[in-house]
Amino acid sequence: LMAYIFSNIMNQRLLHWIEVLLGVIYLVFVVNNLLWFVNPLKEREEYELLLEWGEDKLDDMKNWCIEARDSILPWWRNEG
Repeated sequence: LMAYIFSNIMNQRLLHWIEVLLGVIYLVFVVNNLLWFVNPLKEREEYELLLEWGEDKLDDMKNWCIEARDSILPWWRNEG
């Protein structure tokens, strides 16, 4: 709303950077709110299970990517 109100008064380039700055500030507030919500979940025992599950899925994805790379680029396997 501020951008629309000041669009005829302010320089367009300055207005663009103000919009970007306000967007970054909003994103910081959203991330802080998310972390405020997630921090109490760390105290629960399911959190450790969730971390282990995530690490297992990450390892599976890493192995799948390596297998896909080796099947697409067989010469890479010979050099690496």
